[in-house]
Amino acid sequence: MQQWSRKLTLVFAAGALGGLANSLAVWLFGVLGITAALGVKIAPALTPDWLYPRIVWGGLWGFLFVLPFLRYPSWLRGIVLRGIVYSLAPTLAQLLIVFSVKANQGLLGRVIN
Repeated sequence: MQQWSRKLTLVFAAGALGGLANSLAVWLFGVLGITAALGVKIAPALTPDWLYPRIVWGGLWGFLFVLPFLRYPSWLRGIVLRGIVYSLAPTLAQLLIVFSVKANQGLLGRVIN
């Protein structure tokens, strides 16, 4: 039981760290004007209200790493393939739920006029 709780704590922490890194990158790109130069209107303020949900959701998405599928004998091939598969769930949630329902930006984040 202790090993299982340690594993859950580790994957949550890894996901939270990933959420923090992603949030800091988005904030930095906004400050530097990189997102505006690419035509994306995002330049968030670095506040706890903005960071907290991203870190928590990152931790929750980290639980995907507990799933025991896609284990291949080739070390590199297994990690790359698992990384691609694991990244699809949060990406699809962002494109299909967050953009369309929460942000009211239409399917895949594109409003069609």
